[in-house]
Amino acid sequence: MGFLSLVSLYQKDLTKPLKAPSAKCDLTVCRAQGAADIEKLTTLIYNRYCQGESNEDFRRWRIQAKIFDLLRRGHICFLGKIGGAVVHYNWIFFRWNDTLPGWYIHLKEDETLLNDAYTVEAWRGRAIHTLVQYHMLLHLKEGGYRRAYTFAYTDNRSSLKTHDRLGWKRTGLILHFVTQDGNWSRLWRIYGTLDPFLASHPPSGRM
Repeated sequence: MGFLSLVSLYQKDLTKPLKAPSAKCDLTVCRAQGAADIEKLTTLIYNRYCQGESNEDFRRWRIQAKIFDLLRRGHICFLGKIGGAVVHYNWIFFRWNDTLPGWYIHLKEDETLLNDAYTVEAWRGRAIHTLVQYHMLLHLKEGGYRRAYTFAYTDNRSSLKTHDRLGWKRTGLILHFVTQDGNWSRLWRIYGTLDPFLASHPPSGRM
């Protein structure tokens, strides 16, 4: 029928000081820029979602086209690299973006959404997500942004630890159901506030 999940909603006050986390590996954090970064990011996303499927060239083309579209719209992708290899990616979205299937977040000019973080399995457990996210928050803080939002599935303990380490405030908890084809979803509030995560459509006239 579909998938049922518990989802925690978070916000971060960027006007307050940020405490730098300690690194557990020799990690380089940077924005995805240039052909080499885009190609490595495409491969990582392909391996995450499509490895072993048919029509590899077409699927890689679709992934790369999506990356270029997001970058063209002004969103930012941060990468974590070890020895030149990309082992983590994470996106910053501005203005609006889809959060859960069928739902959107509307953002003010000084607000952002952090979403779609992924670490290569062999490199998990080394606080890479935490370190990359710290650099993302620092970039936003220095750019004058006042608030960031994100969300995490409650069965993703690593992601929950990252948000605890960096001082995110959990503002709500929801139960979310989505059909297998992703064409219909419903949610129920367990506690807290659901704003601004749960608009049923993108804002009109916004990219």
